[in-house]
Amino acid sequence: MKKKNQFMLFVAGLAFALITAGQAYAQLSANLAINNHATLTRDHIEVILAGTYTCGPLPAPEVTGFAGIGVNVLQASARQIAFGGSFLDVATTCDAVQHTFTLNIPAGNIPWHGGLARVMGSLMVEDCSGESCVSATASVDETIRLH
Repeated sequence: MKKKNQFMLFVAGLAFALITAGQAYAQLSANLAINNHATLTRDHIEVILAGTYTCGPLPAPEVTGFAGIGVNVLQASARQIAFGGSFLDVATTCDAVQHTFTLNIPAGNIPWHGGLARVMGSLMVEDCSGESCVSATASVDETIRLH
């Protein structure tokens, strides 16, 4: 009889763990915002871009989770389009709290210049701590001013 009670407690505990894990999946989120102004380095080789993000929460980011911000910048310049991109791993700070970030975007082909530029960014979050992976994404596509 004692083993039967222990087994029933085990089953109840397992059911509770699965139910609460399912609730955690439903709360996985991703939000991304980019500031509408970015700074050029003195040599115009990099754009310093800032913004905020909120994601997660990831229960064990270093083991079962992934979160990253990818940003591309495009800028018309005479007959060419300047472009560049960068990536930031944010898994260890994917804790459902808003954080700020700064990315240096190197020029890929020609130098940046002051003026308008298009920014396309995305935040991808994935949690694989359960039986299947759950993900959330956020993206931005907007015009900012470089100065």
